Parts: sequence; C-alpha cells; structure tokens
Amino acid sequence: MVPQQLILKNFLSYQDVSLDFRGLHTACICGSNGAGKSSLLEAITWAIWGKCRAESEDDVLHNGTDQVRVDFEFISNNQTYRIIRSRQRGRSSVTEFQIKSGDHFRTLSAKGLRATQEKITNTLKLDYETFVNSAYLRQGRADEFMLRKPSERKQILADLLKLDQYEMLATRAKDISKEAKGKINILDERLQILEQDLNQRPDVVANQAKLVAEITEVQAQQQQTQWQLQQLQTSQNQRQQWQKQAGWQQRQCQELTTEIARLENQNEEINQQCQKLKLLLGQEAVIQVNFQRYQTLQSQETELAKAFQQYQNLQQQRQDLEQQLQRQENELARQTEQQLLRLEHLDKQLAELQPILAQQQDIEADLDKLKTAKQKLSQLDNLQHQVAPLLQRRSALQGDLARARVQCQAQLEQRQAIAKQLQIAIAAIPEQRRAFQALDEEIFQLKNKQVYLKRVEEKGQERGHFKERLQENQRLFEKQLRELEQKLTLLGIPGATCPLCEQGLDGHYHQQVIEKTEHQCQELRNQIWILKEQITLADQELAILRNEYKEIADGLTNLEQLLQHYGQMEAELEKSGENHEQLVELNEQIADLELSLTEGNFAESLQLELAALERELTNLAYDEQTHALARSTVDQLRKGEIRQAKLKEAQSKYRQLTGDRPGLEQKLLALRSQLQSLGTSSPLRQQWQQVSTAISELNYDNETHQQLLGELRRQQPWQLKHQELEQARQQLPILIQRARNTKI
Repeated sequence: MVPQQLILKNFLSYQDVSLDFRGLHTACICGSNGAGKSSLLEAITWAIWGKCRAESEDDVLHNGTDQVRVDFEFISNNQTYRIIRSRQRGRSSVTEFQIKSGDHFRTLSAKGLRATQEKITNTLKLDYETFVNSAYLRQGRADEFMLRKPSERKQILADLLKLDQYEMLATRAKDISKEAKGKINILDERLQILEQDLNQRPDVVANQAKLVAEITEVQAQQQQTQWQLQQLQTSQNQRQQWQKQAGWQQRQCQELTTEIARLENQNEEINQQCQKLKLLLGQEAVIQVNFQRYQTLQSQETELAKAFQQYQNLQQQRQDLEQQLQRQENELARQTEQQLLRLEHLDKQLAELQPILAQQQDIEADLDKLKTAKQKLSQLDNLQHQVAPLLQRRSALQGDLARARVQCQAQLEQRQAIAKQLQIAIAAIPEQRRAFQALDEEIFQLKNKQVYLKRVEEKGQERGHFKERLQENQRLFEKQLRELEQKLTLLGIPGATCPLCEQGLDGHYHQQVIEKTEHQCQELRNQIWILKEQITLADQELAILRNEYKEIADGLTNLEQLLQHYGQMEAELEKSGENHEQLVELNEQIADLELSLTEGNFAESLQLELAALERELTNLAYDEQTHALARSTVDQLRKGEIRQAKLKEAQSKYRQLTGDRPGLEQKLLALRSQLQSLGTSSPLRQQWQQVSTAISELNYDNETHQQLLGELRRQQPWQLKHQELEQARQQLPILIQRARNTKI
C-alpha cells in the first residue's frame, strides 16, 4: 500500500488539510509534541478500517463541529484506490470504496457498511490489528505486540507473512490430487470394459454374419407380402366404390317415391281449391248488389263524420267561451267584494283613531313636565360625573391602605418566624459540630479502605494475568506432548522413518530416538503437573481476593452518600456565623414594624390624599338618593313621549285613510258597471252567440249517425266477399293450369 493523497476535514485537531505524497519515496513528518503528527496516521487507519485511538466514535470530530470526513488515495497491487469515510455527530459512518478507471473513479462499495469494510480488508489483505502491530506502532503502545498472547502474536505474524495463502495453496493442491485420482479410477474402469469388449470380438463378428443372412431372407419375404397387400387394397377400393353407387341409387328411389306422394296430395288440394272458387263465382250477382249497398252507406257515413267533427269543434268553442265568461264574472265579483272589505276596514280604522286624537291636549301638558324633569336630571348627571372619579379614587385609596396594613403585618410575622428559626439553628450549632467531626472521622476510615480496595483489585488483576499465562503455557505444553506422543506412535511402527529428516533409522538410532522422545514427554508431563498446581494456587488466591474485595466493597456502599452529607453539614456550619448578624438585624426590623402598626404611621402619602378627597366630596354635596329619584321621575314622564309618537302616527294615518276613501268608492262603482255589461254586450258574449247560431245551422243528428254506423257494420262482410271474388277470378285459371301440370 503506497499512499498518494490524504485530505482531512474536521478530524481531531485538523480542520481542513490536504497532503500529497505523489513522487515521494521516503516521507518524514516532524514537529513538536502535540502538533498532530500521529493524528495523520490515525486518519489513515480511520479512513481504511474506521478505527483509531479515539475512545468513542464522536471523539474524532474537531471541537465545535458536527461532521468529519477523510479522503485517502493509495496504490495497492498496481491499482489506485480511494476510500472516503465521513460521519455526522450522533449518526453512523458512511464509507465509499472506489477504484481508478482511466481519469475517474468508479465505486466498489457494497450495499452495507460491514460488507464494504470486508471488501476493503480483502483487497488490502490486512486488518487493523495486524497494521497497528507491524507497520504502525502507536504512541505509548510500542510494546503492544509483545504484551499479546502467544496465539495472538502467532496469528499476527501469520497475517503479515501471508501464511494463510500457503495453507490455501496446500488445500487446493490436495483437492487437485483427489480430483486427479478420481479421474484415473474412472479411466481404469473404462479401460477394463473396453478390453472385455475386444476379447468378445470374434463372437460378435460371427453373430453379425448370421444376422445379415437372416435380414436378407426376411427382406425377400417382406417384398412378397407387400405385393399381396397392394392387390388386396385394390380389390377393397373397387368394393367400396360399388357400395357407394348402390347406396346412391337407393336414396334416389326413396326421394322419387316421396315426390310422387307429395304431388298427389298437392293435386288433391288444388282440386278442392278450384271447387271452392267455382262456388264463390256462382254467387257473383248477390255479392255485387250488397257491395254497392256497402259503398253507398260508406259515402253517407263519410259526410256525417265530417259534420260530426264540425259539431264537436263548435261545441268545444262554445264551452270555452262559457268558461271564459264565468271566469271573468267570478274575477269581477271577487274584486268587488275586496273593495267592499277595504272600505269597511278603512271606516273601522278611522273609528279606532278617534280616541287617540282626542288626547292631544293632555299629551302636550305631560311633555312640558318631562322637559323640566330632564333639565334637573342633567344637572345631577353633571355633578355625578364630577363625583364618580373622586369616589373611585377614595375606594382605591381605602383598599391600598388596607393592603398596606396587611403587608406590614405579613412582614412582621415573616421576620418573627425567621428570627425564631435562626434562634433554633444557633442553639443547634454545638451538636452539629460534634456530628461533623464524627462524620469526618468515618469518611477518613472509608477512604483508607477504598485505597486498600484498589490495591486488592490490582493484585487480583495481576494474579488473573498470571493465571492466564500459566494456562497458555499449559496449552502449549499439552500440544507439544500430543505431538511427541504422535511421534512415539509413528516410531513404534516397524520400518519407521525419522520424524525430522524422514530418513530410515537402524536399530540403535531407532531406540535412541524413542528414549529421547519418551524423556521429553515425561519432562512435559512434569511441567504440566507443576503448572496445574500453580493454577490451583492462583485460583485459591483469586477466591480469597474476591471475598476480601466483596467485603470491603460492601462496606463502601454508603461512602458517596456520606460525602454528600459531609458537604451539606460543612455548608451549614459555614452559614451559622452569618445567622447571628441576621438575627440582630431582624430584631431591629421587627421593632420598627410593631411601632408603625401601633401608631398607624404607615403609607402616610395615601392617608393625606384620602383626607383631601373627603373634604372635596363634602363641598360638592352630591346625594345619590336625590339623583335616583330624579331618574325615576324622568322614566315615569317618558310615557308622554311614547303617547306623543302614537299621536303623530295616528294623525298621519288619519290623513292617509281619508285621502284613500274616494278612490276606493270610484273603483267599486267601476267594477259593478263592468259586471253588469259582461252578460249583455261584451265581446265574449257576442262570440258565444255566433257559435250557437253555427251549431243550429249545421243540423247534425247524432242518433241518425249512429244508426248509419250500425247498418255499415252489418254490410261490412260483403266487402270481404267482394275481395275474395276478385281473388277467385285471378286464382282459378292458375290453379287449373297447376292441376294439369301435376298429373302423373
């Protein structure tokens, strides 16, 4: 991985920085402590893996900012990559993984953050833990690799040396070998089958010659059978043709028989029709006489029908004129009745107005009294306007004085209560000092226990680490023991080779290797037994330390509460010195307040203003009762105004009614004249007389018309007979010719 460019925005101590590493083979970043050198490497690790020395994810943000972003461009395996990682305060990170393609970058990011991070790690083939233990030694943690467990150190070295690739290649080689062995086995089986087929070849050739001869004989028989089949098919086709011809001739015979029967029936029907037509032609004279009678009656009925239509129209016109005359007569009668009612109502209204008009002098006298009463009320209203603000101010001053007295009394009671509390607090100071000293001693003892608890905790952690190292050594020795036991098992096989050089061993060296291996196994067992004893002792020490830690921790549960109580008591004791001075000052204030309440010398300005108001009200001599009596008098006399308004309304209405009466009388006379002339000389009456004369001149008799219609209905069948006669004249020659044609 070769860095190309690093861009920082609001990362740790940097706000906006861009570093370009292109063209540099060796880069050295120097500066004073705290300048931010290690922050650049932390920015690289945070951009690639999302991890750095910050304790929380939001700690990477520059102070006072809400968003951080790092862009890191680098080359790996001859490809240029860029990683952009950003984060907003309180939210998760956003990572973009890109590869350079031409002059621009295209994205390689997966759907989720974790999937994208895995793709970055797989591309670099390097994780964060391996990086910080190899290429980047963080400040103050240079021994981080040595402090790790052996298994973790082994894993880090394996990741650095890419040992997992060798394991992958070995696994792949084994898979290829297994696949090749499987193919060889399949080919061997196929080879055996082919060899068996080759061994059976002479028998197969003999069977083939025999089968060829049999096929030739069968083909000859097949040709003979095929010729016979063709002959039979030809005969079958001829037979089918003959059967079809016979069936057709039978159907023709049946059809002819049916046609003969039909023609005979038809001929019989024609003869019957001819007889009927001849019989009808024999009645021709009677039919002609009655048909002429029918035509005469029909002509007369047509004339009467026209007269009937005129009669109906004239009757309808006369009815319409009569209805119009009746409507006009009713309307004139209704209007005449309305005019009579209006005149009666007008006379009634004039009679009702007479009592009101007779009260005119009394109403004028009441109005003079009302005018005098209003003048007096106006004077009292003006005086009230002067007195009202003074009365309101007097009420407000009285309320303010009452509130001032209550406030003064409340201040006195408040100060007396505070003075009493201060006296109680001052009396309790000696007891509080003794309790404070006892609490201080108790807290001192608990803090000593807290220091001892920390030492117990550190010792427990140290014994825990010691136990882990013992367990790791035990696992390592047990693994070595298993490997040696496997070697012993291999050495016990006759003709075994050396486990190290894989060469054969003779008897003497073979026995030496076995004894040496057994000696190593025994030493490992002894070491494992010693480690187990040490682990047991470590477990016992840890149990003792845990019990001791629990007992001390249980005794420290109320330390925080005691410290809070200590602070409260300390503040109260510091405040006790101020209570003496406050008590003296309160006693002086209490004496002043008691004197003011006794002599009444509080709120002096309000009391002076109230006395001046009382004198001014006395000078104005306003009496509320006199004012109320004046209002009552005016209210009683206001009825005169109402009576005056009614009088004016009655006078106006009287003038209007007397002016309307002549017009109503004239209109009534005109309506009576129209009603009288409607029955004699009106245009509608003249039209009615003309229509009545036309009806008399028409001379239409409905009874005669009905008798004629009855006779016409009785003669109507001769019209049908005449039509049948005409049809018989036309059809008889045709039927005679058809009868001749249908003779067989």
